[in-house]
Amino acid sequence: MGSEEMGVQRPHPNSCFPTIDFSGVEARSPEGRKWSWVREQVTAALTSVGCFEALYPPVGAELRRALFGEAVRGLFALPREAKLRNAFGPEKPFHGYLGGLPGLDRYESLAIVDAPRPDAVRGFAHLMWPRANGNPAFCETVHNCAKLLADLEKMVRRMVLESLGVLKYYEAQNESTWYLLRLAEYGAPHTEEKRMGYYSHQDTNTLTIICQDQVGGLEVQTKDGQWIPVEPSRTSFVVMAGNALRVYALLHARSIARSNVAFVTAVSQQKIKLKGLMFTGTISVYAN
Repeated sequence: MGSEEMGVQRPHPNSCFPTIDFSGVEARSPEGRKWSWVREQVTAALTSVGCFEALYPPVGAELRRALFGEAVRGLFALPREAKLRNAFGPEKPFHGYLGGLPGLDRYESLAIVDAPRPDAVRGFAHLMWPRANGNPAFCETVHNCAKLLADLEKMVRRMVLESLGVLKYYEAQNESTWYLLRLAEYGAPHTEEKRMGYYSHQDTNTLTIICQDQVGGLEVQTKDGQWIPVEPSRTSFVVMAGNALRVYALLHARSIARSNVAFVTAVSQQKIKLKGLMFTGTISVYAN
């Protein structure tokens, strides 16, 4: 049977990795021919390339507009003193506000621990908007997105474990998994030069799921060391294998290095990144 009939499309325009359609695949029903076919494609992509593009309809156009528009823009419009309330102390610097990093004067970000839980999002919102009853619209949008992306992470991780024959560890991993929703803004540079928006790096987690808005800026490094721009899509996410996936020796997944490049533009750039770790997980939203 042809791949497109089973939900796998050819890698266009991101020709460096395949596109996999998760339509009709649900975390609560991990069985059937469609699940098995998608699992084969996920395993092959992570083993050979280290990443793939996932078409994931549950996060639809309306939710993405609400997230990239009102929720993210409203958050970064707050004064810096409000953002600084998002802090977990020096022992957990990546669990809260980041800004003023060396060489990244146009970058800042905030984080929500366990964002798939509605009470965690409400707690964060009350820190940011103490006089606005915690901004209920922000809470609803961010929680809905975080919950759906956590479902995608669980599906991909379960498929990996099934492929390795170690599904028995899946529930134990779920019990010890927590998520960190990181919301970040990359400001456009003041010059016409292409400029690094964030340091090039390899993620130390198991899986990273990234969503770009229509401006772009994400780049991934290929096996031969070349940096390839990842074209933004309104309907898909980029799923990448992180360094922690190397513990699954049978899979031999490549960890993909990536960077974010900011361009001069009149339109703000926004991205979402979700990291689903084996014992920890992160979901991040990026706005440029």
